[in-house]
Amino acid sequence: MHTFLMFWQNVGYTDKLVDALIATGPGGIMAAIIFYFYRQDRIASEVRFQELAKDFRSIVENNTAALEKTVTILGHVEHVVESCPIAREQK
Repeated sequence: MHTFLMFWQNVGYTDKLVDALIATGPGGIMAAIIFYFYRQDRIASEVRFQELAKDFRSIVENNTAALEKTVTILGHVEHVVESCPIAREQK
């Protein structure tokens, strides 16, 4: 019963809705409670998904920066190798 009272306090619906739910009987009241908790779970799930997407974006940005550094370093190494006289002799 305590959960039911918390449900109505948090929802804040009008007396007309309460009358309509009472008219539907226990099944309607249970359906309303289940729907309320479903919505709360759905909202929490969306928040978790947004946090996961933010973390994933950060990982991708960090990997992209690391790849750009690697390409730059490899370009410098290639330039050094090409300027080496021993490497020119082997070509």
